[in-house]
Amino acid sequence: MACKACVVSIPGDHEALLRKIYKPYRHLYTNYSCYHGARSVLNTYLSNQYRTDMVVYEITLDSKLINVNPGKLWIRRASQNLAEAMTLADECLVDIEFNEIKSGYRLRHS
Repeated sequence: MACKACVVSIPGDHEALLRKIYKPYRHLYTNYSCYHGARSVLNTYLSNQYRTDMVVYEITLDSKLINVNPGKLWIRRASQNLAEAMTLADECLVDIEFNEIKSGYRLRHS
C-alpha cells in the first residue's frame, strides 16, 4: 500500500498499519501531518524485472567406469567444487564480481 499524498508505503494491504506511519519527509514550506485517508491510499505492487543469462552444462559420467552412487559423498562434493570453480572462471572472463554470479548443481540419473 502507498499513500499518494505523502508517498509513504508499506508491504501488505492493512490500512491500520499504514496509519501508524508518519510522513517520511519534512518540507521547508509545508508542515502538515498526513493521515493517509481512504482517497489517498493506493494498493500497488512494487517489482523489478531482471534480464539475465543462464548457462546449463550437462556432464555424463559412465557408471561402468566411475561409481556414481548418489549416496556417496564424493560426487556431491565434486559437483559443488566444479560449480564453484566455473563461477570463479566466469568472474575472470566476463569481469563480474563473484557474489553476483550464482552457481549450483543437480545430479540426474538415467
